[in-house]
Amino acid sequence: MRFKIKNKLKKTDYKRLAEFLKDNPSVSIELFPSMDLEFLSASPVMVAVESFGYKINTEISFEQPIGFEIHDDLKLDDEMRSGLTANRRNFKLSKIVTEPTNLKKDLNIILKTTERIINHIYNRLGVLVEQTFMLNSEQLDRQLDIVLKSGELEKRGETPRPFGTIHANGSKDAKERAGDLIPLYKEHDKTYLYDAKRVYFLLPHDFVTKLLCCDNATMIREEEFDKRGKEVLRDLVYRKYLKKHETLDGIVCYYGLNEKTQRYLKKHLEHKTPRH
Repeated sequence: MRFKIKNKLKKTDYKRLAEFLKDNPSVSIELFPSMDLEFLSASPVMVAVESFGYKINTEISFEQPIGFEIHDDLKLDDEMRSGLTANRRNFKLSKIVTEPTNLKKDLNIILKTTERIINHIYNRLGVLVEQTFMLNSEQLDRQLDIVLKSGELEKRGETPRPFGTIHANGSKDAKERAGDLIPLYKEHDKTYLYDAKRVYFLLPHDFVTKLLCCDNATMIREEEFDKRGKEVLRDLVYRKYLKKHETLDGIVCYYGLNEKTQRYLKKHLEHKTPRH
């Protein structure tokens, strides 16, 4: 078995997508998630309104500067090559779609080209890869819902940003609204005018990775975090998620992140890694 991308979107899904973009011309929809694989990574496959049509695009980045070699070895046909820009470290794939009825065809070209590039690289390196990714109606529903909720948050003045906060109904709702950030429960806000009363921190991945090092056996100096990170750390100490120690020399360190928070953050980090 090789690396595969299966597109199970139906004709009605493409129609819904086109209508959604028509009603929301300033947004971009993620049709396929980002992938962080061994030796390479791929940005999400996005679709957005472009001039009088739509633009579908993604980017594949290589660990080694092998882009031109891969391009020559692949021998892509004209249809695949027409939307590809090759560099030493990455390939950029894009298609301009003039008619909604062509969304399926051009999306499939992008997905098949991505699939072929990844398989070629793994074959070249002699590495066995067995992964299958699925694109279906349920995923599209989730993405459209995320965009709608994001617009709702903007109306409330709650645009997700690193180290910011959002209101949500629960952890699942917070995760969907957080985008690429990791939500962590902060407090219950009884005074909030909307239904979503639970407040969540929005934490970037690098901060969470460093925070998880603050276990019972390891102390991490406060100076290793930036100003916004330090503010979150102090709040976590206040809420007893984390412990603080100050040396006689005035050096502040953090440790003892509680087990429940550790499990929660590790789970969210793992969910960002593609599965087959």
